[in-house]
Amino acid sequence: MSATSLKQLIKGSFWILIANLFARFSGFIVLQIIARLLEPSSLGIYSLIQQTIQTGDGLSRVGIDLAIHRNGAQYETLGLEQTGRTLGVGGVLITGVGAGIALLLVLFPDYIAINLLGDQNQQSEPWLGIAAISILFSAIATPSWVYMVALHAFRLYSLRTTLLTISSAILTLILTVKFGLAGAIWSLALAAISQSIVGWWLTLPILQEKSIKLRFDRFIPESITMLKLGLPFYASNFLASFVALPFLGYVIKQSGIEQVAYIRIAQSLSQFISFLPGAIAPVLVSTLAASLGSDQEKHIRTKSLHFRGTWLVVVMLTLVICLFLNFIVPAFFGKNYLQSIELARIAIYGTALSSIAGIMNQYLVAEGKTKVIGIVQTVSLGLNIVLALTLIPLYSAFGLLLAQAIASAFTLFYLARPALKDIFYLNTAQIKSIFWLSATTSLLIFALPTMPLPSWLRLIASIILSLGIFGLSLWQAFTPKELDSAWILIKTKLIKPSNF
Repeated sequence: MSATSLKQLIKGSFWILIANLFARFSGFIVLQIIARLLEPSSLGIYSLIQQTIQTGDGLSRVGIDLAIHRNGAQYETLGLEQTGRTLGVGGVLITGVGAGIALLLVLFPDYIAINLLGDQNQQSEPWLGIAAISILFSAIATPSWVYMVALHAFRLYSLRTTLLTISSAILTLILTVKFGLAGAIWSLALAAISQSIVGWWLTLPILQEKSIKLRFDRFIPESITMLKLGLPFYASNFLASFVALPFLGYVIKQSGIEQVAYIRIAQSLSQFISFLPGAIAPVLVSTLAASLGSDQEKHIRTKSLHFRGTWLVVVMLTLVICLFLNFIVPAFFGKNYLQSIELARIAIYGTALSSIAGIMNQYLVAEGKTKVIGIVQTVSLGLNIVLALTLIPLYSAFGLLLAQAIASAFTLFYLARPALKDIFYLNTAQIKSIFWLSATTSLLIFALPTMPLPSWLRLIASIILSLGIFGLSLWQAFTPKELDSAWILIKTKLIKPSNF
């Protein structure tokens, strides 16, 4: 195993993973309670506003967060002056774009509700002002959190995220119980304001400790440099975010706003597939970017182990959740949301594909190959648009999620070669096994639920198949030496957890 790089990856990932676990589980629990407190139509409005806020937050970053993250991780090489300039200019750009998006929501709420969100009854219009507040303060908060990750303050980042997640969840539940839909939506804005205050309160001492002063000189040249790195990656994501809301509106026109609630339930389950790649991403990019020039062999081995380990987690979570959906949805959300089961299955599968494609993105970002990402994802977006326009009139919400899944498969296929070329030669047998195991798992996910089996027999078959695929994956995707090393590492951490 590659010593320093892998150790940094594991240690940093541990803290980020803890934070993401709290965020995902608290969000899942809150959604369950809100789903029982609100009717499907009210949950649909809440989900639509939440999606609008997330889209605005993503658009405000302009790819600058990626440039801050990658270049900031190399602060010891770049020097304090250049790092301060990167952080300062990047922060201003993100905040400025976020403010512009928020202003548009305030000035044109009726136009956005009808034409962008597809809400002909304008049920969402009264809440767009709150969405604007949320987007503005999220843009103010974003630079501080990106600084933390870039400067490897993973532990503090984790503690902050965990505490804010718990407090935001409690606030959402209290306000929803007392004020219904209005309380749920206002909690989104209050959470964004809290993030901005706490974020900068924690980040400024880190900058001071490392003697990094935010600089704003050479603003235009620095902006151009950062955009050259981040814009190719951002361009495709910008377009994807931009078309996501209109397609959600298209679904509303076809089948009603309650469909957004069913999609939200499906997405809440699929988030457990993406949490690990998303959690490790900040640490991975920083670690691989830092090790790329210092030790090529360690770089490749760290990358290989990360890919196979993350693949195993994604595949197993996808298989287990999909096989048990008939039990999970009514148990957690109630019988009013049974229509979410089939949506959840395709959403989870599509998320698995996009999560593995996201891993490829991270490898290419760490190596500075963002143009490849931009080209592939832009073409994939075009495919998504064509498929969505074709499938939504036929299958409504299921058609939207199916189009996204097919586009994700396209992205994964075309990013795999440039991203995995170096590790394929290192672990050829294991990578080939991963391909066949993925195909087998896909077949089980969609074939088993269609079989006319009693519930008890389906449950037993699901458990046996899940355990079998897990054992086979460990045996085929990793070498005996790697498994032995992993077991020794686990025993060491169990005996001496203070190492974290």
